[in-house]
Amino acid sequence: MGKITKFVKSKVCNSTNRAFPLIVNHHTMASFQIQIISETLIKPSSPTPPSLKQHQLSDYDKTMHHMYTPVAFLYTSHGHGIPSTDEVSQLLKNSLSKTLKHYSHFAGRLVGDSHVDCNDMGVKLLEVRVRCPMAEVLKRPNTDAQDLVYPKGLPWSMAKEDILVVAQISYFDCGGIAVSADISHKIVDVASITTFMNDWAAMARNSSYKPSPQIVSPTILKMDDVPATAEDDNMKENICQSRRFLFHDSKIAELKALAVNSGAENPTRVELVTAILHKCAVTASTAALGSFMPNILLLAVNLRSIISPPLAKTSIGNMSSCYAISATHENRMKFPLLAGELRRSKIKLFQKYGKQLNESELLFLNSTDKAHESQKLSDGDNFDCFIFSSLCRSPFYEVDFGWGRPVLVYVPNCPFKNTFFLIDTPTQDGIEALVTLEENVMQIFENDEGLLAFASLIKDS
Repeated sequence: MGKITKFVKSKVCNSTNRAFPLIVNHHTMASFQIQIISETLIKPSSPTPPSLKQHQLSDYDKTMHHMYTPVAFLYTSHGHGIPSTDEVSQLLKNSLSKTLKHYSHFAGRLVGDSHVDCNDMGVKLLEVRVRCPMAEVLKRPNTDAQDLVYPKGLPWSMAKEDILVVAQISYFDCGGIAVSADISHKIVDVASITTFMNDWAAMARNSSYKPSPQIVSPTILKMDDVPATAEDDNMKENICQSRRFLFHDSKIAELKALAVNSGAENPTRVELVTAILHKCAVTASTAALGSFMPNILLLAVNLRSIISPPLAKTSIGNMSSCYAISATHENRMKFPLLAGELRRSKIKLFQKYGKQLNESELLFLNSTDKAHESQKLSDGDNFDCFIFSSLCRSPFYEVDFGWGRPVLVYVPNCPFKNTFFLIDTPTQDGIEALVTLEENVMQIFENDEGLLAFASLIKDS
């Protein structure tokens, strides 16, 4: 549906008396207005000591893009007694400032590709008034939500400045609140974001709370040169579409029975959903291209509990990598085969690497395996890369600022082709998959009867 955005001057100003725009969006079924209330820099509650003024990036951090990784938490006012806007504003600003005392590099500035200057310049925080009830957003997660709870155009974008964290508080007419964070992938992975947001929320509930993030030493992850993989190719400009699919636990149980009966050894729910999505995506791609293309599947894994000795769950930094499976022939794209191969690949990673190797060796060998799979497939020919990330079982739904658990943890549409994000449903009774494919592939994928037998397409109502 078409959307027209226009700007008119607002009388709402920040401390510098600069006028902020009133953004008016018109939809065929609903209209809303977004008014920017303030834009401020939140600094740590106390100066960073000289000994911590420079945060060195690990070799693995350096391979990551300075790209804003987004997540948003939506809270309704029903039964929770959310305070007034002024009270919420003060609470979240103060608690963020106190939390940043323990995450000093989050409030610093990126210097080249080597380190963060922990200069306490601050995290950017926007506050906006959304002139519609939150229910309108919950009914249309594919359209309205993204522009209402995130700074426009920021999620998944390559940073054009050296600010590492941008947060936004969105106040809805109904009393509901959304808190979003866009954090540079240079300094965090998904687990790090979870820890930071839970620490911020805990500080809001209890001002004497003491966060205990374990900042990963840059010497832990030393890497030699590793051949490039196909991941960066997925980040090129493509005409893509994103869709959300819901897998209820009952349907995941059906997938498990199908896989186990065909010889797969106790695959996890994430592996099952990954396998069926991958199968159907490759089927759609084959139909769109007119022929099968060899492919590689990369599934992200948290290294914290795998390495020996294990790192704390609250370790902050990029401590995730991928394990890979590949297919050179179309007859390998059967669901039970994929589920079983994913299970075996993960077990191999845990048993062979985790028990025998230290952190740096694990990361190097895992990355080498990933690159080797890519090189084995290519041999001068084209091949597809499909990238899966799972947020399942992460404590995102425990992020409670004092007015209860979020009614929705919202990841915005991703602009990169062949990307898949899996997250638990708000009621914890299934998995929601955010899928981004090239437009012509998505048109086939979203109508695949083999997919729709186990998943339902989430449509805007």
